Amino acid sequence: MPAAPAPDPALASAGVEVLEFRASIVIGSGSTSFEMIRNLVEKLPVMTTPSWVRMAAQPIAIDDVVAYLLAAIDLPPPPWRHTVYEIGGNEIVTYGDLLALYPRVRGLPAPRAAR
Repeated sequence: MPAAPAPDPALASAGVEVLEFRASIVIGSGSTSFEMIRNLVEKLPVMTTPSWVRMAAQPIAIDDVVAYLLAAIDLPPPPWRHTVYEIGGNEIVTYGDLLALYPRVRGLPAPRAAR
């Protein structure tokens, strides 16, 4: 069984009950990971890809994150002073998969990979 995620130190030291949601990538405007993918695809016609593009992630849509937050309003207090939930969508993909998918969804030309 995997270890429970450790609480964020700043939140854990706040002295209040905390329910923390964590996501690898939030798909939606304003998400740092999503904005990075958008900027790479829209601004670089050719790119060399570093090794992190092979890193697996479980992206979640911003609307689903909002649904989790709204549902949390009606939850009883967390069983521990600080409870962490890892949230994500149904699919596990790599950043490279997202770099290839983004231009298709937006109807943009795909960047070419430099060799």
